[in-house]
Amino acid sequence: MPQPRITLRSQSPGGKGEPAEAPKQIKVGGKPLSPKVETNREDPTSMTTEVVRSKEEESIRSRFPLVFSTYEEQWDEGIGWRSPSSPLHSRRNRVSLFSGWPAGWLILSIIGAIVLGTLMGMTLLSTFFSGDAVHTRTIDSHLKSTPSDLENGKVSQKPGAAVSLPSLQAVLLQAGSYSEKKRAQQTVEGLRSEGWASVMTPDPPHRIYLGVGINRDDALKLSVIYQKQNVQVYLKDWVVRGDGVRIPEEQARSSKEMAVFAEKGHELFHRLGQQTVSHLQSNNTVTAFSGMTDLQKQYQAYVIQGTRLESKLPKKAKSAALGMMQALDLAVQGAEEAQKNPSSALIWQMQEGLVRYALAYEQFVSAWK
Repeated sequence: MPQPRITLRSQSPGGKGEPAEAPKQIKVGGKPLSPKVETNREDPTSMTTEVVRSKEEESIRSRFPLVFSTYEEQWDEGIGWRSPSSPLHSRRNRVSLFSGWPAGWLILSIIGAIVLGTLMGMTLLSTFFSGDAVHTRTIDSHLKSTPSDLENGKVSQKPGAAVSLPSLQAVLLQAGSYSEKKRAQQTVEGLRSEGWASVMTPDPPHRIYLGVGINRDDALKLSVIYQKQNVQVYLKDWVVRGDGVRIPEEQARSSKEMAVFAEKGHELFHRLGQQTVSHLQSNNTVTAFSGMTDLQKQYQAYVIQGTRLESKLPKKAKSAALGMMQALDLAVQGAEEAQKNPSSALIWQMQEGLVRYALAYEQFVSAWK
């Protein structure tokens, strides 16, 4: 924006013959304005112009008092920010920070700072990092610890009465293991559609079992049948130990009933397991089951024992006991149908029931551990 130019003239009190006073400088925006001095004093037009400009000056001063007061004072006193004429910004007055230091002292101070920083870094590293490859400290290492039960020669045990349940040993025929439940379910449905036994475990990895043998010899006999049909199976030893089971005090009275219930179930498991293998090995011909009346009586006694015990068991053990009874019920029903209408598909149905019994008994024992 161009700076306004204002010209002031003042007439000396002595008249025309006396020299006029020097024009007064006016500062706008921190810079002086050079007034224009007219030499023609007699021109009335210039006198009128001077009066008008004087009025303009007064108007400017009234509208912008800071321009003619603060900046004038700062300029007159010689204090101006970043001003070229300010002595504070003169190159001659600049003093270097290290101008008074000898070169040797400067080098020594730098070396001392480096050495001090190195020592402090090594101290911190040695404090927080030890040379051991494995750290045994934990966030609670600083707390006062109490001797554990193992240090005192004591082993913490689950409260309750110790009960010994009968163990179960068998050999399962496993067809595979799947991480996806959908694929495992499709495999199970495909095997069942061909008349084979097939059981899938509910929890991942989902294992598929195709049969069970009371011992390894019976399991091998079943595996030969599958191999002839190009079905690959693997033998898996299945051992469920019933010792070390502890039952709560309020259910300790039912411990004997539990043992009897498991023993009766194991008897049916072994009996039906041997019969299914022998029938499947008789050149693919199925004969009628012998002693079916005795088998039904044995099964009825087992169901009565389980029904009495079911109401006394906790939820998890109750669900497992119910699974055991349902599994043997599937096997016994298959035997009854096979006696009327001999079929290998019914024998494999019995095998599926026996596999389910082995899995359910493991859950029953685990419910007390």
